[in-house]
Amino acid sequence: RTLMPDSRLSPWLALALLAPAQLALGGAPTLDVLLVPRGVALPIELLAVALALDRRWLGAWALIGLAVDLHAPSGVAMGVGLAVAWWPERRRWWTPGIGALVALPVLLRSAVVGRLAPMDEAWWALAQARLAHHVDPSAWGAPLWVGAGLWLLLAVLGLRAAPPTLRRIGAGLLGWMLFAGAAGFVLRIPLLVNLEPWQVGRFVVIGGALGLATMIAGQRDGRPTAGLIAVAALVALLAAAGAPFRWTPAGPDGDDRALADWSRAHADPADLFVVPPDLIWFRPLARRPVFGTFQDGGELQFDAALATEWAIRMKALCGCEPFAPPLPPENTPGARRRALQARVADGYHALPPEALAALARDAGARWIVRRVGAIPPRVGGQQAAARFGSLAVYPVAELIADPVAEPDPR
Repeated sequence: RTLMPDSRLSPWLALALLAPAQLALGGAPTLDVLLVPRGVALPIELLAVALALDRRWLGAWALIGLAVDLHAPSGVAMGVGLAVAWWPERRRWWTPGIGALVALPVLLRSAVVGRLAPMDEAWWALAQARLAHHVDPSAWGAPLWVGAGLWLLLAVLGLRAAPPTLRRIGAGLLGWMLFAGAAGFVLRIPLLVNLEPWQVGRFVVIGGALGLATMIAGQRDGRPTAGLIAVAALVALLAAAGAPFRWTPAGPDGDDRALADWSRAHADPADLFVVPPDLIWFRPLARRPVFGTFQDGGELQFDAALATEWAIRMKALCGCEPFAPPLPPENTPGARRRALQARVADGYHALPPEALAALARDAGARWIVRRVGAIPPRVGGQQAAARFGSLAVYPVAELIADPVAEPDPR
């Protein structure tokens, strides 16, 4: 209501709240299935915008610094937008320093200077494979660009009647997204890649939702025209299509939960598990370490050594070359990631039981989880210790000690 101070907007606030669930450029929905840092930072960032509209710049910059501490990609982007709005009306040159001071804990630990050397070919190739939805605009299909363009159009139309400060914030955000996003892609600078500038697209979605509500409420007789009703219906459909999930902060129920509960009761906290690479809920639910999942690759953009190790483990789990070109297309956000995850999971399912047991022994694992049919096979000569639906868990047989070598008679 602070961003849209008009009493006629109340019937359309639901639409404005639904729309941010739509996936935008950068593959980052504003409404996520879990509580994630960007979700925690969002209300702080919106409050900073509200303070900026009221010319309370010290408070706005302090909140931006806090947002950077919580989620640097969105906090930095919003800081750029705030700087564009603050500059023409600046009174004290040091005001943005308040934000830098609050963000100092993150700035000191981020090793900014060390993240300016370009990513090498192997590292960047893995980023394109695992994180195309975040960092590789060349992979995005036309539907993503058209959808983003529609949201941007709504945002621009709505911002026409907005205060100059809000318009400048919007221009700063859009400029950061396009300039830093393109620079990160072309130059492969880790710092820009890590900040994921394309995630600013979700702020464009919010702006588009507010813009649509503003246009509807701006009708003289208080009733929207047929054209605006059609646009509202389109936005509602887009929002629903972009959020086909339910709020599950505690994780899934069913077999996954039962397997995790059994693992906490029967495995020591340090016991390593080899699990299907698409069983991404197991580690947080069971609180037991795993050899690796496809989801773990989401962190590879921050560390080349981690990227290499993750790729080696994915190849071992599938017994294949999962990242060999051509890579699957990215027609919808995360389509390539899901296709590659399915490729690795299929390879894991096809591994011979003895090969899987050998992999587990080499890794020092104590347990193996595998999806099985009606009659669970033995794995490494071991029967399943427990079964939950299609998920069976097996103990890893102890390594057979090598016989003591005979002493050299010489």
